[in-house]
Amino acid sequence: MVAVSSTFAGHIEYRLGNFAAAEKAERTALAARRTWGEHNIFDQRDLAEMSTWLAMAQARQGRMADAAQTIAPVVKLQRELAARNHGDQWVPLQLAQALYAESLTDPTKSAALLREAAKLVDGLAPTIQPLHDTRLWREWIRQAQGAG
Repeated sequence: MVAVSSTFAGHIEYRLGNFAAAEKAERTALAARRTWGEHNIFDQRDLAEMSTWLAMAQARQGRMADAAQTIAPVVKLQRELAARNHGDQWVPLQLAQALYAESLTDPTKSAALLREAAKLVDGLAPTIQPLHDTRLWREWIRQAQGAG
């Protein structure tokens, strides 16, 4: 329960712009979630999502090296999942989220990463397109593209 409540708190703090608090909450969530184990792909995907938010919070605090180190294994995992995906409609969104986080860490690759993330979000299944979280990620990606 600590993992769920902490990651929820981390999301809220991030959206409020309290990035240090978001980082702390996501670290707590990751530690609690790891106690459940990392044995299967569902565990790994949960941990990857928490790590994505952690990397974003680190990047927003200007700690690009930390954020890059946090997000690199997530992007690797999500790309591997996407390469062998056979219909899981959430995989493209999770990859887009990781690419967005990675774009915050490296201005030289940001535009290409954001284009890839936008393409993934635009190609999501119609059942996922109208969801609040999908709309939020689409907006963050579009805003980042406009800023670049």
